Amino acid sequence: MSSPPDPLLDRAAQLLAELRERCAADEVGDGAEELLIGGYAAALALEGTRRRLREQALDLSERELGLAAQERELRALLRTLRQRLISGGGDTTSPASHDEAAPQGLH
Repeated sequence: MSSPPDPLLDRAAQLLAELRERCAADEVGDGAEELLIGGYAAALALEGTRRRLREQALDLSERELGLAAQERELRALLRTLRQRLISGGGDTTSPASHDEAAPQGLH
């Protein structure tokens, strides 16, 4: 799945290409000051976007860790309940569903 075009990234790529060309040339040419200003503005904008993305990634990581902890607790409780049902400690007429595949015996 490809991401939609991002004008900020497109502009930064254009500025980067132009800066490479200008820096490789013997003369910087006309409009170098505007290119310099635009380049610094693009760099600051990219930095801000990168920081926001990093914050979002950290939030997602925190959520993922919370979900993983809940999943572990849920699976542990399911194992406990299953063991109680198997050992006759439960009061049910239908077998419990398993949270993991049943072990396969060797033949």
